[in-house]
Amino acid sequence: MKLYEIANEYQSLLDSSEFDEETGEILTDPISLSSNLETFKEKAVNVAKYFNSLDAEADAIRQAEKMMKARRESIEARSESLRNYLLKNMQACDISEIKCEYFAIKRKLNRASVDDYAPELIPGKFINVKTVESFDRDAIRRAIESGEDVPGARLVRKEKLEIK
Repeated sequence: MKLYEIANEYQSLLDSSEFDEETGEILTDPISLSSNLETFKEKAVNVAKYFNSLDAEADAIRQAEKMMKARRESIEARSESLRNYLLKNMQACDISEIKCEYFAIKRKLNRASVDDYAPELIPGKFINVKTVESFDRDAIRRAIESGEDVPGARLVRKEKLEIK
């Protein structure tokens, strides 16, 4: 029997019971009510045990997620370190491309990004006003690319490795 069914049955028994008006004592079939209440309590304990088990399982999963996240971040950092190591050494050897049967390794220039080496010199029209000031790097880049002089900013191109 389900918990809500036991609760409904208990409520029906209570509703159909007669009570002594002076003492509040149940006059009709107190054994059925007591038995039903005990059944309810047993079922309630089992439900509580089950959700405690689910909570423990959820906590274990949460801990595993934290460990897996730390592991992922460590692997990503190692990968990035190796990528930079390979790029640096390809640059040192002036090698722009290496091909093999699995993939091609290429040195590739990224899109120019804004290096705001002197942010105090950048004109106000390139400043996005938020809770914290930040430069509109896209507007600065477009302005410099179109030939406009933007004091305090310059375009720089960095290389990255591309593996296809």
